[in-house]
Amino acid sequence: MDVFLSRSIACLQPSAPPEAGEPRLVRDIGHGFMISYAVDDGWVLQRHLSAGVTLADIHRQAMDNLFTLCADHIRVQQFGSFFGVFIDGRFEASMFLLERLWQQDFASLVDKGYAIAAPARDVLAFCDIDSLVGKAELKRLIGRVWDGGDHLLSRELFRVRKKS
Repeated sequence: MDVFLSRSIACLQPSAPPEAGEPRLVRDIGHGFMISYAVDDGWVLQRHLSAGVTLADIHRQAMDNLFTLCADHIRVQQFGSFFGVFIDGRFEASMFLLERLWQQDFASLVDKGYAIAAPARDVLAFCDIDSLVGKAELKRLIGRVWDGGDHLLSRELFRVRKKS
């Protein structure tokens, strides 16, 4: 894999129709979302696929790079009944894709699982899945972000159960 592709980072985005011109390389993950692959201030495009480099290869590298970014810069801060997760102001919501965070790294912060808000690319917050107060606070957070926000993703709360 060339140097350009080796720097790609997985980026959670809302599903969108194919782009005109040079389309980004994307992986549809269902539920109204896709993964694009960011490199510096641009995107991996369809034309970057070459002999010997597959979407699976780029996806694996981009997920590894996202995890490395998290490992180097992650910060979790409690706000009342929920936790905010921060890395760099661009890939916070993309951390939703990293199962290890939810099943290992954050596991001591909740009992049975998570209610997760990812209203924009730079916002990721969660609370215990059984916390009514926490879920109400997350819904208010979503409302604040959605009103005038940029790079919006979802108004929904997502549920992730802890594995036993």
